[in-house]
Amino acid sequence: MKPVTGAVSLLLMFGGVVSNGCSFERPRSFTYQGRIERVDQPPGEYYSPQKGHQPLTYLYLRVRPTGQSGKGTPLRLAVLGWYTPETHGGAGDAVSFDRAGKLPLSGQVDFGDIRNYRITEKR
Repeated sequence: MKPVTGAVSLLLMFGGVVSNGCSFERPRSFTYQGRIERVDQPPGEYYSPQKGHQPLTYLYLRVRPTGQSGKGTPLRLAVLGWYTPETHGGAGDAVSFDRAGKLPLSGQVDFGDIRNYRITEKR
């Protein structure tokens, strides 16, 4: 048997790197339900490299994954841009949204990191 040399060994090495380096697992998506406890709009504008200077609104919610019971977990949802109660909801409204992965320990999520946000009940 001949030893592997030159271009063949390079291809084998590259193939090993590619096959080992491409194992990416997408985080599981969770659907959350919650109720908006309050809305806070701090004065001034805030800067984002993607959106520039925009107003910032915080929606304080109590959320839980769909199908689970209990009081839920506090969550601060940061909305950078124009907030409207018709689109985002107001205090007392029930909402639902999807998010890849579990909620962060920090208790804050950017509105751009969630999908399928909808108001399910207006108060």
